[in-house]
Amino acid sequence: MALELSGFLSERGLGFSRFVSLGNQADVTAAELIEACADHEATRVIALYCEDFGDGRAFTRAAARAVDAGKPVILMTVGGSEASIRGAQSHTGALTSDSAVIDAACRDAGIVRVATPRALADAAKVLLRFGTGHRPHRVAVVADGGGHGGIASDTCERVGLSVTALSAELSREIGDLLPPSAGTANPIDLAGAGEQDNPSFAHVLEACLRSDEVDAVLFTGYFGGYGAYGEGLAAEELCTAQRMIDLTAAHGKPVIMHTMAHESPAAELLDTQGMPVFSAVEDAVGALAALGGASRPDTLEPGATEPNVELVSDDYWLEREMLTAIGVPFAAAERVQNAAEAVEAAERIGYPVVLKALGLLHKSDTGGVALGLSDEEALVTALDRMQQTLSPPGYVLERMVDTRDAVEVIVGVQRDPRFGPIAMAGAGGVFTEVLGDVAFAFAPVSAQRGTELFRSLRTARLLDDYRGRPAVDVPGAAEVLAKVSAFAAANPRVSEIEINPLLVSPQGTLALDARVILAPEVTND
Repeated sequence: MALELSGFLSERGLGFSRFVSLGNQADVTAAELIEACADHEATRVIALYCEDFGDGRAFTRAAARAVDAGKPVILMTVGGSEASIRGAQSHTGALTSDSAVIDAACRDAGIVRVATPRALADAAKVLLRFGTGHRPHRVAVVADGGGHGGIASDTCERVGLSVTALSAELSREIGDLLPPSAGTANPIDLAGAGEQDNPSFAHVLEACLRSDEVDAVLFTGYFGGYGAYGEGLAAEELCTAQRMIDLTAAHGKPVIMHTMAHESPAAELLDTQGMPVFSAVEDAVGALAALGGASRPDTLEPGATEPNVELVSDDYWLEREMLTAIGVPFAAAERVQNAAEAVEAAERIGYPVVLKALGLLHKSDTGGVALGLSDEEALVTALDRMQQTLSPPGYVLERMVDTRDAVEVIVGVQRDPRFGPIAMAGAGGVFTEVLGDVAFAFAPVSAQRGTELFRSLRTARLLDDYRGRPAVDVPGAAEVLAKVSAFAAANPRVSEIEINPLLVSPQGTLALDARVILAPEVTND
C-alpha cells in the first residue's frame, strides 16, 4: 500500500512527512498514531489504510480532534463487500465493522472516506490546497463544450453534489460575458470562447465566486490546450490561468479544473499555484466531494442521558413499559391472558383494537397480530385462533390508531463491536428491509441531529406536504430517536433497540411495535 500510494502522491507532486506500517495494533493503536501525526508540525493531512479500528470510539475521537485542529483525515478501509471482509479476516484476524457504520463514524468525525489508493491521493491533493471546513454542495460547472458540461453535471449529481440552476440575475450577468450562443443556466457552456476570448474563463469564474449561489466551481474541457494554437494565445492562456489563481485565492471557495490538456503549461501553472488539475472528470468530482466530508456536522451535541430504568427484553409488554418510562409514546394498551380479560380491556380502551401475541419476534409474519377488531366477536375469534395456532404466553390489547395522513418510520440503536451504540432512522413498516432506506449516526444523538437523519433519507419527501397530505411530525420522531439513543448509550447491556413502526402523523408520533435485545449480564462467578 505504501509503495502504491507513494507513486500516486509523487505524480501529484506530494510526498510523505512520515509513514508507519501499523500491523495488528497489539500495542500501538491507530488512534495513538493519529494523535501523534496531529501533533507533528510537518504533517498537514493524515491518511490511513485500516482493516481494524480496535476501539472505534477512540479512533474517531482522535480523528475529530485532528480535523478540529485543521488537519484533515482520509480513511481507506474495507467492509463494503463480503469478499473484502473475508480477506481482512484471513489476513489479520480483523473484525471489520459494517460499511454503513463506518460511514456514520466518518461523517460524525469529519473523516473523508475513499475507496481506492488513487482516490486517496486525489483527496489529499485538494485537502492540502483547501483544508477543512468547506461544504461544496452547490457547484457551478463551467465547460467549453456541451458534452463535457453534461457529463460533469451527471458525475456531480451521482456523488451528492448539486448542479442547481442559477438565478436569472446571475445567468444574465454571465451571459453578458459570453457569446450569444453560450449556455448560462448551469452547467455554463462557454461556446467556443476559449479560442475567441480566453480571458472569459476568468471573467465567468469571478462572477461565480462573487455569488452566494455557488459553493464551488468545477471547470471541465480543454483549458490549457488553446496555447497550442499559437504563441499569442499561449501567452494569453497563461495570463488567464494566473488571473484564475488570484481569484481563487481571494475568494477562498474551492475551484477545481478537469482538462484533457492537463500537461500543458497553463494547466501546470494552475496545478502548482493553487487550483488542483485532474486528467479525468470523475477524479476531479470525487476530489471535490471529498472536501465536503472533511467537516463535522454542527448538530452533534447529544440529548440528555435518560434516567435509569429496569432493563428488560424478550417480553414485548415489559419492553413497551420500559420504553414508555423513558418517554417513548405508545397507544393505550393492557396485558391480558385470555378472552374474558381481553373483552374487559377492550371495553376500557374502546373499539377498534389491535391484538398482539407475546413471545414472538416477528409477530406480523407469524399471524400474531390482528388489526381493526371492531367488536367482541371479532376479538374473541382472533384470540382463539392465536391460542390454537401459536399458544403464546399472553397477549397485549392496544387501541387501534388512525393511520390516515401518517408515515411509518423506524428508529433504533444497535451496538457495534468496534464503534459502540449507533443510532438509526429510516423508512419503516413492512417495507423496511425491502427499501433499505436508513441513516446512521453515533449514539446518543440530539433531536436536531435526528431530524437531519430523517431528512437525509431517499424517502424524506414523504414526510412533507405531498399530494394533498399534510407534513408529519418529524421533530417528534427525532425526539423519540434522541431518547432511545441516549438510553442505549447510557446502558452498555443494551445490544439493540428497534421501534418499527413508529407512526408519524401531523398530530404527533406513536410507537406501534418495539423490541429490545440485551447482552447477558456479567457476573463475578
